[in-house]
Amino acid sequence: MAQTINHFAIYSAQDFPADQDVRNEFKIVNMYKMNKWDFAATWIYASGEPYTAPSGSYSVKLLDGTVENFLTVTSKNSLRLPDYQRMDVAVNYHFHNKEKKDKGYIGLSLFNVYGRKNVWYKEFTVASNHIVTTNVDYLGFTPNITLSLKFK
Repeated sequence: MAQTINHFAIYSAQDFPADQDVRNEFKIVNMYKMNKWDFAATWIYASGEPYTAPSGSYSVKLLDGTVENFLTVTSKNSLRLPDYQRMDVAVNYHFHNKEKKDKGYIGLSLFNVYGRKNVWYKEFTVASNHIVTTNVDYLGFTPNITLSLKFK
């Protein structure tokens, strides 16, 4: 198991996982060409990335009467986001001129075919002295159409 560890005394006297410390990642890519058609499929799995979260909050009333909220946090990068996975597929059709030279293609690709919600990062806000956690997700199912033309 690979690990990426940081040590910055300003954050902690102890080592902590780096932001890029993804312990496991697996990708399968398959491409197939048939006459004027190209087909591709990709499946990706990765274990969750580390992050730091608030563990509590407190409010301080300032001299001017305003109230400022502050957070206390967990140890640096001591928590992990959920595992990530998705499947993408694509198909392209190539246009040829009379001399059989490629003049471009039109394609359709589907990102995250099964629409899995993958957490990109978490946002934290304080509301009524409670920490509210919101997951910010990567794109869900996203179709794309591509047209590419060569003029030479």
